Amino acid sequence: MTPFERFNIYSSGRYEINENVELFSQAVFSKQTVNTIIAPGGSFFNNYDINLNNPTIPIGIANQFCAGLGLTAAACTAGINTPFGPTLADGSVNPDFVNVNTQVRRRTIEAGTRQSAFTSTLFNIVVGARGAITDNISYEVSGTYGESERIQTQTGFARRSRLDDSLQALPNGTCISGNAGCAPINLFGLEGNLGTQDAIDYVFNLTQQVITRTSIATVNGTVVGDLGFGFSETPIQFAVGGEYRSFEATRNSDSASQTPGAVVGAGGAAPDIAGSYDVYDAFGELSIPIFEGESFAESLTLDLGARYSDYSTAGTKFTWKAGGTWEVIPGLTFRGNYQRSSRAPNIGELFAPVSTGLSNLANDPCQGAAPVGNATLAAVCIAQGAPAGVVNAGTILPPAAGQINITTGGNPNLSTEQANTWTIGTAFQPDAIPGLSVTVDYWNIKVTGAVSSPTVGDAIAACFDNANVANPFCSSQFISRNPSTGGLDGDPSNTKGLILQQSNLGTISTDGVDVSVRYNTDITDNIGLAMSFDGTWTNKNLFQASSTALNRECVGFYSVNCNPQSEFAFSQRTSVTIDEDYTISLRWRYLSGVEQEPQDILDNGQAFIGNSPLFGDVDFTQIPAESYFDLSFQWDVNENVLFTLTAQNILDNQPTVVGSNIGSTAFNSGNIYPSSYDAQGRRYGASVKFKF
Repeated sequence: MTPFERFNIYSSGRYEINENVELFSQAVFSKQTVNTIIAPGGSFFNNYDINLNNPTIPIGIANQFCAGLGLTAAACTAGINTPFGPTLADGSVNPDFVNVNTQVRRRTIEAGTRQSAFTSTLFNIVVGARGAITDNISYEVSGTYGESERIQTQTGFARRSRLDDSLQALPNGTCISGNAGCAPINLFGLEGNLGTQDAIDYVFNLTQQVITRTSIATVNGTVVGDLGFGFSETPIQFAVGGEYRSFEATRNSDSASQTPGAVVGAGGAAPDIAGSYDVYDAFGELSIPIFEGESFAESLTLDLGARYSDYSTAGTKFTWKAGGTWEVIPGLTFRGNYQRSSRAPNIGELFAPVSTGLSNLANDPCQGAAPVGNATLAAVCIAQGAPAGVVNAGTILPPAAGQINITTGGNPNLSTEQANTWTIGTAFQPDAIPGLSVTVDYWNIKVTGAVSSPTVGDAIAACFDNANVANPFCSSQFISRNPSTGGLDGDPSNTKGLILQQSNLGTISTDGVDVSVRYNTDITDNIGLAMSFDGTWTNKNLFQASSTALNRECVGFYSVNCNPQSEFAFSQRTSVTIDEDYTISLRWRYLSGVEQEPQDILDNGQAFIGNSPLFGDVDFTQIPAESYFDLSFQWDVNENVLFTLTAQNILDNQPTVVGSNIGSTAFNSGNIYPSSYDAQGRRYGASVKFKF
């Protein structure tokens, strides 16, 4: 459980100048501190230049290096035994000195864990005025300004420059560079033998810092009221207004954090970002009662709305909505709505520099023997930057730790995405069952021109479902391999991996049904019962990165392309109140089961079956349905004091382990999906709230 500390202050005030003018304001300040700890770092993909006479290299490995370099036995012996670096004691060139370039994969557990501290502060201020223009028309004008700042510091990570320095070591235990503090690091040592504490401190004791700042400023005004006339007894109601919004964001990193590969084991670089945009809006809404008190309609109301937006980055957009409600008889209402809405790309999507980070992939189509004897596949792998010798020898390894490099960034040419949404539903409150209300709504959403990038599976399938050098998606423009190992992992400074470009080519389509039920009744004069149910059935959730990509279905599945999406999910709460002062409440949270995405199985060539020394093969291809139960007790001590006890996940349900390879790095953490399932087990809480 991540340590989390938060301080919040909120204030509001209002002053009535007269019956037509009231001034109001509110202010919020918050400070949050979060400290995270992750596993020790290491050298997972990097290539290094290591001198052959480095005392940390075991003789067996040194002989393998000599064989790989094609050295004679005499040259190998001389290279291993020379006491000098590139130059001799007299300053002349050392003819026996040999450098080896090799990839080393070793987790540096001796250096301890990697820590990050996040300190976030924000404030927001609102000031405005509101009042009446006439008896049935009112106004409100206001302005807001807010800023946020997040400072992230990292410790426990190796610096590449110092690691390179410490790997160039002489037999006498000194670094060739002679830099102050440098001591030989031992990446070839067994567990517990990484080197002296001086060496560990030299490589791992530097701190990185990234500062992210955002600001928002708005001015808006609205006039609302009714026209004093209409088609029925209730007059037509309206709202009109305008708004201006300005957004700005920056990210400033130290030189190491923004340089690809400079911080070893940090995932990806954090290059500086600076961007801003603003938007002018004008909008209007009408609520038009058509009928009231008729035999066929207790009421029939038409709702209309429109908005015109002018973005400094994405141009203009006109959006609108039309809907209505029809109360057939008291307690039975039908409702529907159709709207066209839009979203402009945010600052990160527009202005984030291109950088290389990590995602998950279990198997590389070019790994192992796959391209051996397959000239077409071999040509594709070579065209993407893999060395021909490595490809033809079949020595490309699977992605280390199931992770590959991906390269992403902003696109200043992005435009707005558009959504067409329609809903239809009913609300039922029968007189025969007092306290009961039921709503059922079908919703359908389709987003076109979606700001998106291909999934990992999309990028792999676009090339390797039709692996051919003539396929543009197989070029190094979309897939860039490690120039030394041929893999998709490695030093981010020379291995871009999958290049997932942002575009407006995406399409998202989803629909489903929401059901809500409420029931309240008195069991006795001093005991009350309240029950609620909120559930969703998702029929589909399709994402297509482009017109040529797979239209990927994610409902009921999870994978590197899909975060777990249950077909059915609901929350049900039952509360009993005694004497209006004591309330006991039980909440039931339910998620239907999910399984590995079938397309993911095809992309990887296998279902995910893990191997455990204790249990043998472990099935990672499904997560069964999950139910969580939470219990709470509230005591309303008096009108100023409220006491609460809570117990969450009272059955102590543990999350299903699915391994680290299935799912994106951002969501699959610790071999589970903590953003979807409870990772903490049973826990308790208590609070006291005071009002004064």
